Amino acid sequence: MTARQRFFVCLTGAVGGVALVLLKLVEVQFFIGDPSSTKVIAAYLTYAAYIVMGIMVAFYFTEETADDVRRRKSAFMAGLMAPSVLLAVVGQPVKAPSADFLKAGPADLPKISSLFIASAHAQPAKPAPGGVRVVALKKDDVAEGYLDGFSAAIGRPNAAKGNVYLYAVGTSDSKDKAIAAAAGINKVMSERNEQFPQAHVLQPDGTNDWVVTLGTLSSPSTALKARQEAQNTAINVLSADGASPAEKATAKLLLEGRTIDANSLFTGK
Repeated sequence: MTARQRFFVCLTGAVGGVALVLLKLVEVQFFIGDPSSTKVIAAYLTYAAYIVMGIMVAFYFTEETADDVRRRKSAFMAGLMAPSVLLAVVGQPVKAPSADFLKAGPADLPKISSLFIASAHAQPAKPAPGGVRVVALKKDDVAEGYLDGFSAAIGRPNAAKGNVYLYAVGTSDSKDKAIAAAAGINKVMSERNEQFPQAHVLQPDGTNDWVVTLGTLSSPSTALKARQEAQNTAINVLSADGASPAEKATAKLLLEGRTIDANSLFTGK
């Protein structure tokens, strides 16, 4: 082949690689709404490597004796299939996050009011063994880095980094209010659910927010299970005769909580 023909073979191989990249980007919804810019940058760099790989395979494996039409088809398929074969070997395609988790954030959480806390103190509860756990949440605990973006792009996402979901029942600018609310939740849950997830208080690093959660960082399915248990308990409380004002306030918090991606606690969205 002449130098001009080889150039067009490489260009066609690049087009094949771009076609594969577009398919992958559609599959992950172009990473729209992903809070980790580091992960997104790494993923796009990996997709750029797909295109380079397509060019290289097209350059070395396109038939030199074929006519122009067959040569273009061969180069395109080489650019398309070379990264595809690698992906088939190393893992499964990355799945986009559930829209349910992308929509919810700190702004959607109920505010823990002084009225609720006063009501809780009016009828003090026996605290859970060891008291309410207060956790300082660092961004590095939930944020995804360059290696996570590369792993996701080749279809091998880091399973541990997927455990970043929470069932958050409310937020406050006061540590005392948050702890009192969590203690009230543990009392109500323990009286009606033998295997209840404990309520905790999280403070995202660099913020003045205190977030009351049911359970800790977990997978989407575990966070959804915590939500279901919380809502079932809340309905039982509200439908029972003789529930105290503190218990009703707690039940309302449990019903109005949201399942969120913990990364949103740092972005505020």
